[in-house]
Parts: sequence; C-alpha cells; structure tokens
Amino acid sequence: MPCKWHILLLKRLLYLLKKVMDERRLLRQIRLLISLIMVIVILAGMAAFFPISLLNWLEDHNSLLPEKVNSWIQEINHGLKVTADAYPFVIYAIHWLAFSHIIIALLFAGVIVDPVKNRWVINWAIACCMIAITLVFVSGYANRIPFFHQVIDSSFAIAGILLLYMIKKKIISLEKIRG
Repeated sequence: MPCKWHILLLKRLLYLLKKVMDERRLLRQIRLLISLIMVIVILAGMAAFFPISLLNWLEDHNSLLPEKVNSWIQEINHGLKVTADAYPFVIYAIHWLAFSHIIIALLFAGVIVDPVKNRWVINWAIACCMIAITLVFVSGYANRIPFFHQVIDSSFAIAGILLLYMIKKKIISLEKIRG
C-alpha cells in the first residue's frame, strides 16, 4: 500500500507532466499560426512585385469573377500599364511596398522564438490591422475606389485581427502556464 507522500509525489509529477504537455501544445499552435500569418503577408507582398502580370492573369480568367469586378480589374490594369510606360519609377515604388511586406513578415519571427517576450508584436499587428481598416475606407472614398473593393480590402484586416486575437489568447495562456 503506497504512502501518502508517494501519492502526493505522483500527483505532483502528473501535474508537471500535464503542464509541460500543455506548454508544448500551445507553443506548437502559436508557431503554426504565426507561420501562417508570415506566409500570408509574404504572398500579399509578392503580388506587388508583379502587379501587371497578376492583373493580366485575372483578366484572362475573368469568368471566375463578377462583371463589376472584371471592369474594375481592367481599369486598374490599364492605369498601371499607362503609368508603367510613362513613369516606370512608380512601379519601382510598388516594389518597395512588396519589400515592406517581407520585412513585416520577418518581424513575426521573434514571436516564433519567444511568444511571451514578443507578445508586443501581436499587439502592434492588431493595431496595424485596425488602422488599415480606417485607411481603407477613408482613402478608398477619397480616391473613388469602389465600395466592394474597400470591403474586400478591409476583410483581410478583419481576418487578421481575429487570427491575431486568437494567437494573443494562446500566448496569454502560455504565459500563465510558465508562471
């Protein structure tokens, strides 16, 4: 028959084992979600490296989209082609936009290394998404961007906020486990 202290020791060991397993599970989930965000941000930036090619592809596959969206894509593509021919440095500036996406994605690497210490990156990213939503509608209205396009643009930021908030909750749980 086991002694009382044997039972207490076994309970403590089981508690510590569960704590370690919970910590590893949370860390794995956080790292997976952060990696997903990094890939999405990089892919979004990569589209800015080849805007005319991407728009040409969308025009070639216009049966996938509603007519209103197709006419908007044609207008954007025409504007970019005319601009690229007359002012190629504007396209160069768009490439810097793509570069900034890569830099922003790299910022999330710190969260992969130490989510608790670098939780500020998540708070910063949530704030960026909130600012982006405001910018989409203010700038979109000022520049006569169709409302449906503003909704599409802001939906990326809304999805980002939801995903980042989920990550933030997991980081808080991880911090509690670590004590």
